[in-house]
Amino acid sequence: MHMVSESSDRRHVNYVAIWIALIVALVVSLALAFLQQRQLAATLILALATVKAFLVIAYYMHLKFEPRFIAITIIAGVLCMAILFFGLVPDIVHVYGK
Repeated sequence: MHMVSESSDRRHVNYVAIWIALIVALVVSLALAFLQQRQLAATLILALATVKAFLVIAYYMHLKFEPRFIAITIIAGVLCMAILFFGLVPDIVHVYGK
């Protein structure tokens, strides 16, 4: 009986294609920095940074090949961080904002 291990899936990942996608996203982010609309540029750059982070975490850190509970643990940590961030930003803007 032939059993397929999870490590065989790792051999089929095209790391060069992912690296090229990361480089393209970097170049697009740098080009967006020259937009006249600063808020739109910042939003698009943040969206691209999120996509790049997902690619790195999923493929280079092999989270895509790990059990679900590890991904759920990481997602819970990110959600806690987001709650803290969005909970503290109004205070920071109120004290240090214009």
